[in-house]
Amino acid sequence: MNIDKKVPVSKNSDTLNFWQGQIATAKEYLKDYHNRGDKIECRYRDEERNKSQRNIDSGNFMSSYNILYSNTETIQPILFSETPQPDVRANDTDSINARKAAKMLEDVISYNGKLPETISSIESAVKDLLLPGTGVLRVMYDPTFDKKEREAINDDGEVVIEQEEKLVFEEVRYEHVQWKDLLYPKCKKWEALPWIAFRGLFTYTEAKEEFGTSIANTLEYTYQDESDKTKTYTPENNKFGNAEVWEVWDKTNRRVLWIADGKAVNSPLRIDKDPLELDEFYPIPKPLFSCTTTGEIKPVPLFVFYQDLANELDEVSTRIRRNVDSLRRRGVYDGSFNDLEQLSSAQDNQFIPIKDFSKLQSKGGIKSVMDTEDLNNQIAVIESLYKQREEIIQAIYQIMGYADILRGQSDPRETLGAQRIKGRFGTLRISKYQRDVQRFIRDAFRIAGQIIVNKFEPKTIALQTSVPIEEVAIYKEILEQTEPASVLVDIQTDSTIAADDIADKQDIIEFTAAVSDFVERTPAMVQVLGLQATSDLLMAMLKKFKMGRDIEQAVMDRVKEAAKQANQPKQPSPEQMKEQREMAKLQLDATFKQAELRL
Repeated sequence: MNIDKKVPVSKNSDTLNFWQGQIATAKEYLKDYHNRGDKIECRYRDEERNKSQRNIDSGNFMSSYNILYSNTETIQPILFSETPQPDVRANDTDSINARKAAKMLEDVISYNGKLPETISSIESAVKDLLLPGTGVLRVMYDPTFDKKEREAINDDGEVVIEQEEKLVFEEVRYEHVQWKDLLYPKCKKWEALPWIAFRGLFTYTEAKEEFGTSIANTLEYTYQDESDKTKTYTPENNKFGNAEVWEVWDKTNRRVLWIADGKAVNSPLRIDKDPLELDEFYPIPKPLFSCTTTGEIKPVPLFVFYQDLANELDEVSTRIRRNVDSLRRRGVYDGSFNDLEQLSSAQDNQFIPIKDFSKLQSKGGIKSVMDTEDLNNQIAVIESLYKQREEIIQAIYQIMGYADILRGQSDPRETLGAQRIKGRFGTLRISKYQRDVQRFIRDAFRIAGQIIVNKFEPKTIALQTSVPIEEVAIYKEILEQTEPASVLVDIQTDSTIAADDIADKQDIIEFTAAVSDFVERTPAMVQVLGLQATSDLLMAMLKKFKMGRDIEQAVMDRVKEAAKQANQPKQPSPEQMKEQREMAKLQLDATFKQAELRL
């Protein structure tokens, strides 16, 4: 979609009408997806069944095997369960100041990234990925001001009261955006989107504070979510509801517009210039999309791929429950023995008195005068249904790639090799989403890093790090360099995934053994390959073991130091210097003798 020549830039009705049309078109484009997502969330919470499908008294009830909840709660901690660790590295590793600047930025990002709200926001985005299929995280710049009133003289010489704001603190917040509150037009690639919009719901008081009283009075506070049909609004309670306002980030013109509907609204509520000055403009990383095609970015929820099997699973569970409910001990008895009716309600070790016990014995006892219904056929049906349900569950796991090992289940008859194969199969299927979550958090950190460099005052950075304020300005100037970039913001690999203590210890043992073996072979390798090729091999090995930046940087410094020493001319030993002096003396005596012979 190319809208460069179509977008009005003035704050007037033409601009308002254009963006109202764009928003309406995008809503229609995403309508079916939003409806599908609502149904999936409703199923996850088991709401519809609780409302209308439980009527046990009439025998018309549904039993649910909530496989969607089970799969979601199993996979979510595999995708994200640990506090992400930023990893900021200087591109110029020889510059001490560049490395200190990178460490300073890493500390500030880490300070804001470890807040509990940040973890909660990331978890919510991952859950949105697994349910409706879109996870969104917005990076916010949040300054805190101390407002004070002071007297001042205006141009007419009158004393007036002015508001004075003083910056007290700054922070970066990571805010979860509900998946339906993000709007975008039809497009093939996220990078090509010309605009995105965030839905905001404002009360009258909030609108007055954000846009002023005159604009707040023009808004209509009648917003109602399409999935919620329980509320109605009338003109009498207009200012007691919420007004829907769309915050449009126009990447084409690098500006932010606030758009709302309403009869009294005749222009954008406000137009802001590029507020954050980000390289990619948008204040969010590319969302977590569950499944997309090359034709459009609108995702397909994961549940869609096994919803038919999930419906079948519920049907089988309902049949099991109904059959089990009807599985009761029932029978008939000889009517001449009315006392036997009490036998069905007798407790343990309770005996029932019979008036004509001898008559009962003459007829062959209780077995001769009573008979129970044969339940074997019904039990066989129930066993068959349980088997069918297990087969459906396994089919769902096969489709989604959820191996037994990932779900913490194991067959004791399986060999260790078989379990590793199943675990690797499940990991391969799920690793795509693990990498995407890591990419998602890394991009959010990169946006945060740009906000810190562009917006934060040196005193704020000094407060959040251990760097003296006089050095912050020096490092901040290095970080502001963009061509080429002075630092690269990343996250430590696997820092978002739950740690495996046994695997970590094994990795350290293998790493230590590999380095020791490498050091023993280094002299021979240097002679054959040279120092540079040998050091490159060592660094490649370090990165494979993923030991982290500190170890890699320390080894790199040592390699560079060794290279410098190798290039410097070797100083002769005292014995060699003595031999050199004696040789020089002999050469000088020989020269004198040759000169005497010539004379």
